[in-house]
Amino acid sequence: MVARARSRVCLSQRARNGVGGGILYLVAAVQAVAPARATLAIVVALVLVSAIGLSRIVLGVHWPSDVLGGIAIGYLLQRLCALWAAWKEK
Repeated sequence: MVARARSRVCLSQRARNGVGGGILYLVAAVQAVAPARATLAIVVALVLVSAIGLSRIVLGVHWPSDVLGGIAIGYLLQRLCALWAAWKEK
């Protein structure tokens, strides 16, 4: 948590929109489509996650570091889910 200069002193909070969107869209992209279309699905998912993150910054409800942190956490959780799913299939 990082203190940010605002009208009052408060701690920064990771953007949950990035976390949830990152997990939802990337897992859906990888799991719900045929392997031949996985690349396209991942690109679409990344565009959606980026659009959500950018909208949060433009609206002024999150700092860029919050959005990037939220997306990073979402990506890491998605990778953990993918690793767990691959391990379960063995």
